[in-house]
Amino acid sequence: MYADFFEGEVVFVKQGFFRASYCLLDDPTTMIGVKNGTHVRKIFDQTGRFPPSFEIIAPMAAVKVKRGQIPSYYIKHLDHSYYINLRQQYLGH
Repeated sequence: MYADFFEGEVVFVKQGFFRASYCLLDDPTTMIGVKNGTHVRKIFDQTGRFPPSFEIIAPMAAVKVKRGQIPSYYIKHLDHSYYINLRQQYLGH
């Protein structure tokens, strides 16, 4: 099964109750909110001590544009198994 996913390098802005906010590394004027339970931070230390920038992946249905516009190269049509494998690799589930 294929779907559209956001995948790209971001800068963490803040953690909300339902969504985390990020700016795009390539375009800091664009800010997105991503549902907490659905996105994967592609870093091994998930404790909140994040590097200055890192990659995330999330189904586009879980991404809300707060400001700006997401460039098309951040949106990828991927097999759902790719996302599931990344969840297992980085989150253990």
